[in-house]
Amino acid sequence: MSPSLSAEILAYSTCAKETKTIKFQRCGSCKKPRYCSKECQRKDWPSHKRTCSFEGQNRESLEAAKAALKGSTDARRSNIKKWFSTPKHTQLLVYVATHAMRLHDPSRVAMLKTHMFVINLEPASLDNETRANFTFKSAAVCSMREYGLDDDICAGLLQRVNQVEKDRRNSLTMYVRSGDAVYIAPITVPRCNGLEHVMRFGPPDDGWEGFLDRAINNTLEEGDRFRVECLKDII
Repeated sequence: MSPSLSAEILAYSTCAKETKTIKFQRCGSCKKPRYCSKECQRKDWPSHKRTCSFEGQNRESLEAAKAALKGSTDARRSNIKKWFSTPKHTQLLVYVATHAMRLHDPSRVAMLKTHMFVINLEPASLDNETRANFTFKSAAVCSMREYGLDDDICAGLLQRVNQVEKDRRNSLTMYVRSGDAVYIAPITVPRCNGLEHVMRFGPPDDGWEGFLDRAINNTLEEGDRFRVECLKDII
């Protein structure tokens, strides 16, 4: 028996038998002590019953906390989807992703097969688990694989990019995150070159991140008026 297993047995029960032929079983209630037999467990019960109830309650509390956390994450993911699906937000992210990736340069279109636009959001208030209302935290263009997307997701996104290419369109992959909740959405937009691109998306915009921050947080400035006009014709 390994030292760690022996220490666990001695710490929680009277059983100190060390043999490779006996399969030790845990207490069915609190899942803490191990016993070599039912008889061994019965002998230890007068001592163990004092802590068994407490350990069991701790275990139930932990499982309840995990379930609550998962429910919170699912609710926030649903809220992210609602937020993203609002036309003004979809248009905004397409605009900034296009400029962040510098897609006015035709040679950079190939990066759509390997990169995505990542935006991190925060709930607008601490009690915002049931409303699709967020504030801007950060944004960047990131490699799909370096950011941790698994092979199946990357393959599916690549397949979509290749499919829409045939119709002279681009597929922009959006990765929207808030805490542990993530929503991934590929958006299809027309592929434009030269003057057509400038007319639809405006000239190259190095101030895209500041504009994104102000647009989400409702602090737009007078100088953002042209950008806002561009959003109307994007999709």
